Amino acid sequence: MVVSDHGFGYLGANGRPDRAPSQELAEEQAMSEESKRSRGIRGGIAKRSPGRRVLRAVCRGAPVPAVLLAGLAFAEIAATRKAADTNAPQVRPVAVIPLIAKGPVIDGSIGEGEWNTLHVRQFVAKEGDLLEPRHGEFWIGSDGKMLYLAVRSAVHPDGPKADRKPRKGLKDAPLLELDDSIELWIDAAPDDKDGRHFRLLLNTLGAQSDTMFDRKYNSQRQWWRPDTYRHAQKLDKGIWTVELAVALKDLGIEDPAQPIGMRVCRNYQQPLDQSRWAPNVAQFSVRETMPRICFRPGAPVVGELGRQDDSGIRIAVELCNPTAKPLPLRVRLGHNPETKPRDYKDWSVTLKPREKRVFEYQKELDSPDNYPAVGEILVTDPEGTRLYHRDFKWHTRPKDPWQTPSDEKSGEAAQ
Repeated sequence: MVVSDHGFGYLGANGRPDRAPSQELAEEQAMSEESKRSRGIRGGIAKRSPGRRVLRAVCRGAPVPAVLLAGLAFAEIAATRKAADTNAPQVRPVAVIPLIAKGPVIDGSIGEGEWNTLHVRQFVAKEGDLLEPRHGEFWIGSDGKMLYLAVRSAVHPDGPKADRKPRKGLKDAPLLELDDSIELWIDAAPDDKDGRHFRLLLNTLGAQSDTMFDRKYNSQRQWWRPDTYRHAQKLDKGIWTVELAVALKDLGIEDPAQPIGMRVCRNYQQPLDQSRWAPNVAQFSVRETMPRICFRPGAPVVGELGRQDDSGIRIAVELCNPTAKPLPLRVRLGHNPETKPRDYKDWSVTLKPREKRVFEYQKELDSPDNYPAVGEILVTDPEGTRLYHRDFKWHTRPKDPWQTPSDEKSGEAAQ
């Protein structure tokens, strides 16, 4: 069977496991300095992933050999965990998302029932695998023609940092990552060495920067902005909400059931943190660490509900069956203090048509003091094919994440 030391299978072609993110990072570090400029914008092409055929089969719903799927069987996973494993986050997120019947209105407000699609809570901070404590969440959806994204996040109590204003026409505003901004990387063929990927940046004033990168010719095209791309945003009581839409065809996506690389990022300020969805990311442009999504009818709607409340640990996820047929699923929620083995709670369920159900892992805090806790969410079909997978680490009693003006001056003086 195919199981990694961290308890889940990175399934690749011919039954070989895909490389874990730690191996991917080693490859990134071995790249030339030329490919590392501008956070990998001019280069950073990683090696072809061996998991292409399996992931395509999963996204299409096609049958996959049982020997490959065995690596995700819950009983086998538990039996192969090593006692010394500290269970740090290692999963490159995977999401199979159902198509929505009607796209949301792009007006900067997340209306009730508009975003009945994948919902992810909290970004990962830039320093490795720890969740960014500042509020942030996003939704990803598609109706088969358009790609939709909504991001809702907190800004500094004194207001957002936005030094760059919109420019006329297709001109890009530079260095938007140094403002409070949203950053989106999309790759229609993340396992194709000759493909294209796209980078979209947007700040709280509506200034934007959009770039297309062509790996075949090792080139980039700035001022790229398709006619179908539209966005809207609102800032209210310290919460910034952004909605955007762009045609799949303008991103080179011909079949949304094929695997798509997508990196959703929130560039916080005061202090700066270029946070993202996946853990252990050194360069945003490296395709190996991009989360993989695809859109397929018959998949459940997955919504993260959080990981801690006033009573202690509460890792929760809501699943919805959007179809007119019963939907059998397997759910695993895991948790551990970072220095201890992981504990699990498992379910095998069949959701009725249109049924919603919440699954929870609850436990008292391990200590009244602050400590790093780790959690995991895994949703599969009965055969073990991953429909949603993510793990994460957070501080149980984090400090105030915002930087005061005096803190900022002290930091500048120290530098």
